Amino acid sequence: MGIAQLSFAELRGFMTADGTARTAAGPASLLSTQGLFTVPADWFALGKKMRVRAWGRCSWTVTAANAITLDVRFGAAVVFNGGAMLTNTAVGTTAAAQKSWKFEADLICRAVGGSANMIGSGRFESMCLLGSGAALASGNMSAALPWNSPPVVGANFNSAASQVVDLQVTWTGTLTADTTIQCHMFEVELQN
Repeated sequence: MGIAQLSFAELRGFMTADGTARTAAGPASLLSTQGLFTVPADWFALGKKMRVRAWGRCSWTVTAANAITLDVRFGAAVVFNGGAMLTNTAVGTTAAAQKSWKFEADLICRAVGGSANMIGSGRFESMCLLGSGAALASGNMSAALPWNSPPVVGANFNSAASQVVDLQVTWTGTLTADTTIQCHMFEVELQN
């Protein structure tokens, strides 16, 4: 019989001020400067986990199908990418009626050192996603992330160096002032 191993989860980073509303193509950070969390050097080990959560508001252009991509980055390294999700084009959705969104990604360390990497899966919930039209009366739509492919290993990073965790957005398509996303709450939970 194996020895029981204790585990823990610790909220290590959080945001208490709104991030900048993003309307341009990007990629651009959704976080306020205060929301950027630094994972200490040498914290990562095989099997260690990180959970990233964010909440906010979004609006979208209903005259064209745009796409929104959310990814978790350590500096320039994209360690998790949710894939480009198409936005809603249903009648009755307008920018004036901004809607809430929620993002969550669970990542696990698969390699350490100068070529460290993580694999993850997540979820994005919002009425801004394509397919939400039929659900307008009942609430949110959600997408598993990455929504259009199986989970993949993210870009390599150096686990011996400290890493700044960032949540970034990229808009694609016909963008207008109605195409916007803003983050109000963000947190990073480290798990062993």
